[in-house]
Amino acid sequence: MKKLFPLSLLLFSVVTHASVYRCEQNGVTLFSQTPCADNAEKLAQYDTTPTPASRAATPPTRDSAQSHNATDSLQQISLNVRKQSLERQLQQLNNRIRNLEQERNAKLSEITGEDIQSPDAVTGRTFIAGAAEEMRSTLNHYQLEISKVQQQAGRVTEQLRQLEAL
Repeated sequence: MKKLFPLSLLLFSVVTHASVYRCEQNGVTLFSQTPCADNAEKLAQYDTTPTPASRAATPPTRDSAQSHNATDSLQQISLNVRKQSLERQLQQLNNRIRNLEQERNAKLSEITGEDIQSPDAVTGRTFIAGAAEEMRSTLNHYQLEISKVQQQAGRVTEQLRQLEAL
C-alpha cells in the first residue's frame, strides 16, 4: 500500500500538467497538446493541479434577493413581450376595420355610381329599388364584419389595460 501512494502521486502530477505545442504542417500552423511534428515548438506548460484554495471553494450561490430580482426581471420581460404582442394585434385589427370600411365605401360608390339608362320610368324605379336593397345588404354585411373586429379589438384593449395595471 505504501508503494502505491508515491506511484499514484507521480501519475497524478503527470496528468495535471498541460503543454501547448505549435507545428507547421503543409504550410498550416497547428496547435496541439502533443508535438505534432519534428519541428514542434513548445509554447507553454500549464500546471492544472488544483490548489487547496480552489478545491475548498464552492460554486457561488445566489442569495434570495438576487434570485428574486432575476425572477422579477423575467416576469417584466414576459409582460413587455405580451404587451407588444397585444399592441401589434390591436394595430392589425384596427387596420382590418379601416380596410373593411374602405371596401364598404367602394362597394356603395359602385352601386350608386351605376347609370340608370332605362327607356321608361318603371324600369328606372325597379333599378333604384334594387340598388337600395343592394346598398342595405352591403351596409349590413360590412357592419356585421366591422362589429366582429371591433369586439376583438375591445378584448385586446382590455387585456392591455390589465397588463398595464400590473
